Amino acid sequence: MSAALNDVFPDTGTTRVNSWATGGGNLLFNHGQFAIESLRNSLLELARLPSNWDSYGAPRISVDAIDAALNTLTDLLAAGAPSPYIVPTPNGGIQAEWHSGSKSLELDFVSPVQIELYFEDESIGDVDEETLHFDLAPIYQRLAEF
Repeated sequence: MSAALNDVFPDTGTTRVNSWATGGGNLLFNHGQFAIESLRNSLLELARLPSNWDSYGAPRISVDAIDAALNTLTDLLAAGAPSPYIVPTPNGGIQAEWHSGSKSLELDFVSPVQIELYFEDESIGDVDEETLHFDLAPIYQRLAEF
């Protein structure tokens, strides 16, 4: 990891290792660390967005939203969650999205202590909207459905 990236997003040391070897060699692939590095890179790109990035007057992405997304999503990725698609929100937040078939899960990082969860499974008409503060169990429960 580059020094500049490490200054913005220090390494948490949290890693889930999925490794494999081929031909008796020492080839290792660390899926968890790769996903976490990709997350950091995505968040760094969003942190660099200027004010009015959407041409409709959106503010810069909040450092608090980036920090909350980094902490929560790093934990999820280290636990084996699939990588989300990361997008900025027009209110200066971060949204993480997972989509698979008829299922969608969206997490909107509003502040360091507030995450808005939206889950929908169109195939069975299941919709769930919750405001989470410190209990991330509903996120783990919904991700287990992917």
